[in-house]
Amino acid sequence: MTRILLVEDDADVRDLAAMLLEAAGFAVTAVESAPAALSALRGQPGFAAVVTDHAMPGMTGEELIEVLATEYPALPCLLISGFSTGGWTGTSARVLRKPYRAHELTAAVRGLLDPA
Repeated sequence: MTRILLVEDDADVRDLAAMLLEAAGFAVTAVESAPAALSALRGQPGFAAVVTDHAMPGMTGEELIEVLATEYPALPCLLISGFSTGGWTGTSARVLRKPYRAHELTAAVRGLLDPA
């Protein structure tokens, strides 16, 4: 089963996104912050992708993706943002805007894993 690391500081949104991804057949590890995500990645190798919220306290999703690009350059990332016209400075990750529909989230994750 394909393992996804989900990073979202809002518990309700995190639970819903995890449920949607699990219903689509992914094994999801959900964490509440970028530092928790880094800890999970360092302690549990084998994630196929990271899905992260943008606006989080302490370290944004974009900042997390910048760290991941250095430490895990082959790990695909999806940045989820509620900003309608950006709000990030130029991440190379794919971006999905909130609000999103279930099929949009699962399609975006599948697109990360099979970009062709």
